[in-house]
Amino acid sequence: GDIIHKVNGTVVTGMTTDELVGLVKGGSGTVVTIEFLRENAPIVKDITRGRINNTAYGKVIEPGVGYIELFSFGDTTGAEFKDYLETFKTQGVNRLILDLRNNGGGSLSALIQVASTFLPKNDIILQQKYVDGSIEVNKSTGNIILEFDKVIVLVNENSASASEVLTAALKESYGATVMGQTTFGKGLVQTMQPFSDGSALKYTQAAWLTPLGNTIHEIGVVPDIEVSLHPALTEEFYEFVDDEVFQVDSVSPAVQDLQLSLDFLGYTVDRTDGYYSVATQTAYNQLLTDLGEPADGQLTKDRLAAVQAAVIRTWYLQKDTKDLQLLAALEAIHD
Repeated sequence: GDIIHKVNGTVVTGMTTDELVGLVKGGSGTVVTIEFLRENAPIVKDITRGRINNTAYGKVIEPGVGYIELFSFGDTTGAEFKDYLETFKTQGVNRLILDLRNNGGGSLSALIQVASTFLPKNDIILQQKYVDGSIEVNKSTGNIILEFDKVIVLVNENSASASEVLTAALKESYGATVMGQTTFGKGLVQTMQPFSDGSALKYTQAAWLTPLGNTIHEIGVVPDIEVSLHPALTEEFYEFVDDEVFQVDSVSPAVQDLQLSLDFLGYTVDRTDGYYSVATQTAYNQLLTDLGEPADGQLTKDRLAAVQAAVIRTWYLQKDTKDLQLLAALEAIHD
């Protein structure tokens, strides 16, 4: 929920993502000073730059139930995943929640390594159908570490590419239950061909198919059980035009964003349709007071950004009560 405000003293407001990345990244071992805004108060951090290899996070979420979140599929993912399974084995884990939400994919070899910890040797993980019609089959190496009584895979609309392939493989060949939202639908293998003049051509080489031959591209993987998060977490927030200000009797998508956020944060609202009611103002003024802001009921660009930051911060700090998809998975893991 923090907002990046300055990098090495340079205000980054209005910069593009690429411009911001250019300021933040640097040589390994060097230090970058970043000033964040947390509830509009500045927080300054000196961060030593270095390569980040962590692509997974796991824990025993309750007795007998393990939880692993894969952020992406990188060079170290297979080893990280294996380490968690080895640990779970010593802790009596026999059920697993695998969280692939917001995982945009990555390395094919990492995907095969992870899938091979579930599927017997020579079971099909995926198929690659090339433009000439030929099909290459990728099979499991059978590196099974832990047998699970039940596996639930959590996905959403940002689960793409390799994460979709793994989800489909576990669903079709392992009997895993898929929960959440239909995945992104990125099922193409693309290759970059560089040229001597510095240019390059990126072209589609093949399409990924599931073990049963189903297409992923532009279709995605449909969950067995559909579960949504609160819309404050999934809706795109309104982009203000100039110096717009909204108050009682205003009607705007910005007001709807505010109302949904208030509801998510636990404040009482009477509606979420974008009409700025008196009840909305009462709840908003309470939030402003809690954020240390003047309780004047005015909704501005900076104010909505602060509200959005509060939503994100609450999501990360209170996932045990706010993550409706994970809560549903925990309930279903025992069925």
